[in-house]
Amino acid sequence: MLSNIVSISNAGVLAGFSGATAQLPDFKTKNLIYGWNASGKTTLSRLFGQLEPGVGAPQLPEGACAVWKTVAGAQLDARREADRATVNVRVFNRDFVERNLSDHTRAPSLFIIGEDNIRLTKRIERLQIHRDRLAVSFRAAQRASQDAERAYERLATDRASACADRLGVRNFRAPNLKALAVQLEQPASDLLDDVALAVAVDAARDRETYQTVNLGGLLPLPLPQAEHLAASLSECPQQQAIAHLVSDTRLSDWVRQGLQFHQHNSQCAFCGGDASQALADYAKHFSDAYSQLRQRLLSLDQRLAVALPLPTLPPEQVWAPPIRDRARTLADQAVQWQEAELQIRARWRAQIAEKLERMDLPVDVADVADRSAALGEIHAGLRELVAAQRRIIDQAGQIQAAAAEKVKRHFAARYVTDEECKLRLAEHEQASAYLSRVTHVGTKAKDRIHAAQAKLQQQSVAAAEINVLLHKLLGGRIKAAQAADSQLKFMRGLVPAANLSDGERTAVSLSYFLVSLRQGGAQLTQTIVFVDDPISSLDANHVHQVSVLLLRHLQDAKQLFISTHSSELFNAIKEEWTDRGNFKAKTAGYLMHRVSESTSQLAALPQHLSKFRSDYHHVFHCLARISQSCEIDVDLYIGTPNLVRRFLEMYLGARLPEAAGIQKKMHILFDDSDVSDSIYQFANEGSHSQTSLRMLQVSDFPAQSRDVVRTLFEALRAKDVAHFNALLKETKVEWNPG
Repeated sequence: MLSNIVSISNAGVLAGFSGATAQLPDFKTKNLIYGWNASGKTTLSRLFGQLEPGVGAPQLPEGACAVWKTVAGAQLDARREADRATVNVRVFNRDFVERNLSDHTRAPSLFIIGEDNIRLTKRIERLQIHRDRLAVSFRAAQRASQDAERAYERLATDRASACADRLGVRNFRAPNLKALAVQLEQPASDLLDDVALAVAVDAARDRETYQTVNLGGLLPLPLPQAEHLAASLSECPQQQAIAHLVSDTRLSDWVRQGLQFHQHNSQCAFCGGDASQALADYAKHFSDAYSQLRQRLLSLDQRLAVALPLPTLPPEQVWAPPIRDRARTLADQAVQWQEAELQIRARWRAQIAEKLERMDLPVDVADVADRSAALGEIHAGLRELVAAQRRIIDQAGQIQAAAAEKVKRHFAARYVTDEECKLRLAEHEQASAYLSRVTHVGTKAKDRIHAAQAKLQQQSVAAAEINVLLHKLLGGRIKAAQAADSQLKFMRGLVPAANLSDGERTAVSLSYFLVSLRQGGAQLTQTIVFVDDPISSLDANHVHQVSVLLLRHLQDAKQLFISTHSSELFNAIKEEWTDRGNFKAKTAGYLMHRVSESTSQLAALPQHLSKFRSDYHHVFHCLARISQSCEIDVDLYIGTPNLVRRFLEMYLGARLPEAAGIQKKMHILFDDSDVSDSIYQFANEGSHSQTSLRMLQVSDFPAQSRDVVRTLFEALRAKDVAHFNALLKETKVEWNPG
C-alpha cells in the first residue's frame, strides 16, 4: 500500500508538492479526497496512473513524476519500471474513458479469470497445441490418402477406357467398372483368354440391325361375293317401258333426274306446256322396283371400285435374312392375288353396266372360285413373318448385350485381380484408415476445446455483470453485448448506442471499469484503486447509486482513493466512512484546494468538512472565517468573490427557484439597490478574475472582502434570522457583528 507522497515534479498545480512539507497525513486503506473543479484532483489521478501497468504515459506535462512512499517505508519512483512492477494500480478518470470507449459504443472484451478459468485456459492452450500437431498429421494423411485414391482411380480409368475402346462405346467409365467389380463373386472365373475375348468383342460389336415391321391388325374388308351380285343382275322389275328411253340410257337418266322438278306441278319445266300425260307415262316407266334395283346396282359398282384389302409391304432389305425369301414369296402371292381380284371385279363391273343398259333383261353373273381362303393364307403368312422378325431382333440384342457384359466383366475382373491394382487398393485402404484415426482424434480434441471454451464462456460474465451495473445506473436503456471481434458493444435496444450523453458515457465507463478490475486474473484484494469524479455529468438522482456501487464493489480493494468535486457524493461516502464527524479506522479524508493561481495543496480534511453534511454549510463556514480574519495577505482572500457568489446562488436559488440570475434576486436580501449592486459586482467580477494581480489593483482587497461578507451576513440575519442562526449552530460559528 502507498502511505504518502514523497515528492511531485513538473505536474502542473501540484509541481513541487512534498507530503512532508505539507504535513500530509499518511494514506489509509480507504481515502476520500474532496476539492472543487480545477483544484488538481485529475492531475493527482494521473500521477497514480503512472504506476498502472500497460497503460502508457498519462496525460501529464513532460517530465512529470511522483515519488511515493509505501507502508513498508520504501520509495517508489514511477520512472523506474522495477518500482512500477511492485504495485498493482488501477485508475478511473477521464483518460480511462477515452482509452476504452473511444467511439462511445465499444470496449475491449473482458475475461474474468478465476482459478477454474485459469485451469480451463491452460487446458485450452494445451489442446490447441495438440490440435495444431494433429492438423499437420491430418494434412499429411489426407495427402497420402488422396494420392493413393488417385492412383487407384487412375487404374480404374485405364481399365474402363480399354474396355470401352474394345467395345466401341463411350458410356463405360471408371464408376461403371468399379460398380461391376463389386458384384463379382469369383473374379477369376470371369477372366477370358485372348480368343474368347476376341469372339465376345466381335459379337458385342455386331452393328447390323433390322427394323421392327408393323403391318397393322391385318383385318381385310369382306370381299364381294358372286351370289350377292347374281340376285341383282337376274332381277327384272315390272314396268311399261318407253322404247326410246330404254334404247338411250343417257336420255333415260336425263328424264329421270328431271322428274324431281315435277313432283307438285304438271307444267313442263322445260317448255312450259302441259306435261300431265308425259308425267303419267314416265311414272309407269320409272317404277319403285326399277329405282331400287338401279340404286343397288350402282352401290355394287362403287364397292367393287374400292381399293383392295392388302397392306403396304416394306422393302425386301428390311426383313432379316432368314425370313427374307419367305417375305419375297408372300409378296409375289399378294401381287398375283391382287391382279386376279382386279380382273374379277372388272368383269363384274362390266356386267353391272350391261344390266343398267337393259333393266328389263336378266344378266348371268360370271362364275369365280372362292378368293377369301387365298387372301387369309397371305395374311397369316405376313403375321408369322412380323413375329419372326421381332424374335430375331430380340435375340440379336440379347446376344450382343450378353457378349458386351462378358467383355465388361472380364475387364472388371482384371481390375480386381491385377497385382498393381491390389497394391494400390491396399495403399488406399491403409491411408484411408490412418486418415480416419487422425480425424477421429482431431474431432475429439476439437470437441474438448469447444467444451472448455463453452465452460470458460459460462464463467466469463463480463457483459452480464456490466449490464447489472448499467441497469442500476441507467435503468437498462443501455446494455453491453459480446461482439464477434472480441469486443464488448453497447446497445440501445437493437442498435449500437451511438451519441451517448455525457451522463450515459460516465455510467457506461464506470460500470466497465468496475468489472474490468478482475480482468486477466487480477485480484481486487491486491489492487490499489483510484476513482476520480465518478459522477461527472450525472444528475443528483444518481449520486446515491454511484456511491453504493463504489462502496460495495470496491470495499475489498487493497487500497481505495475516491476524489470528487460533488458535495453530494462527498457527503454520501463520508457518511459511510465517518462516525459522529470523525473518520473511522482505516479511512481518511483529504482536501485538494488551490492556494494560489498556480499551486494546489493536498491536506488533511478540515474538521468542519468532516462534520458538515453539505457544500452550503462549508461555504458559510469559510465566509464566517473570512469575516473574522485579521490577516492582510491578499492570497488568503482570493477565493472570497467565488464563495460569495456560490452562497448567493444557493440561498437565493432556494428562496426563489426560477431561472433568473442572482442579480434579479438580490432584492430578497437587500433593500438598498446600491448595496446589492456593489456586492453583486464584487462577486461577479472577482469570481471571474481570481489572480493576485487583479486583486492588487484594489489596495484594500482584504478589508473589502471582510466588509462584503459582514454586509451579506447582516442582511441575512435581518431578513431570515432563523436560517442565519441555524447555520451558525450547524457550523459551530460564533457571530460577532462588531
